Amino acid sequence: MERPVGDLLTPQHNALIAAKMKEHAKNGCPLCHGESWTIASDRVLVLAERPTPGLITSAPVVFIPVVPVVCNTCSFQMHFNAIALGVMDKEGQMTHG
Repeated sequence: MERPVGDLLTPQHNALIAAKMKEHAKNGCPLCHGESWTIASDRVLVLAERPTPGLITSAPVVFIPVVPVVCNTCSFQMHFNAIALGVMDKEGQMTHG
């Protein structure tokens, strides 16, 4: 069975992310200071870093799993590391929330 791109977030993951936002985002949005946020995807997304920008090589690519969160007032978007949030383990497997 082929694995879909991105791992699905569960309601438990969303609750964990909301709790972390409430705990750490005490000043609200860094642009407008809005306090209402939306998790912008139902999946963990992946940022990729090539070792030499602009050069296509066969060198290994570093992948960083992230959860995008968007301010409901000004649309500023932040990416939170999915491993640090606790929604994914270091092996890339989703936690149970």
